Amino acid sequence: MSAIRRERNAYARRWYAANKDRISAREKELRLLRPSRQPEARAAAHLRKLARLGKTLCLRPMDKEEKRRRQTEYKRGWSRKKKGIPVDAPLRDDAGRSPEYYRARHTATERARLAAKKKRTPPWLTQAHYAEIEGQYHFAKVMERITGQKHHVDHIEPLQGASVSGLHVPWNLRAIPARDNFAKGNRRIEA
Repeated sequence: MSAIRRERNAYARRWYAANKDRISAREKELRLLRPSRQPEARAAAHLRKLARLGKTLCLRPMDKEEKRRRQTEYKRGWSRKKKGIPVDAPLRDDAGRSPEYYRARHTATERARLAAKKKRTPPWLTQAHYAEIEGQYHFAKVMERITGQKHHVDHIEPLQGASVSGLHVPWNLRAIPARDNFAKGNRRIEA
């Protein structure tokens, strides 16, 4: 560092030390004069920017469905642009199937499962039996909260087993961790 620069820095330090009050007063003045720091001025600047870009500000609050629809639309468009697919092209997977195909397939599977469950619920169950069944489902939720792991209500004898079909009754139900239920699948586990 040169001698001239050292001299200049020392002079500046002395001047700032001697004029602290004067500097802080001037900074306060400038802060009050700067409108960009005020919320109203920031909002006005934002509106000017939107007008310059040809956009409008949506002042009405969006309901959850509208917000979800817009976010999905935006994400889908972004994903398609990234992959080089036109935004308005119909959705397809690698096999050429649309999401409606998978939605319909899932709906059919779920309805078949619920029909099998209903078919295997005997008519002779009492209100106490139904309360026990509800208790099993409630117990699974409680275990989920306690352990932090997802729990399912499992049919010990599967409702749609290959060799045997069980009933949807309280003594055929138990709450187990979801990973164990997925591993068991549609089989009977021998004890």
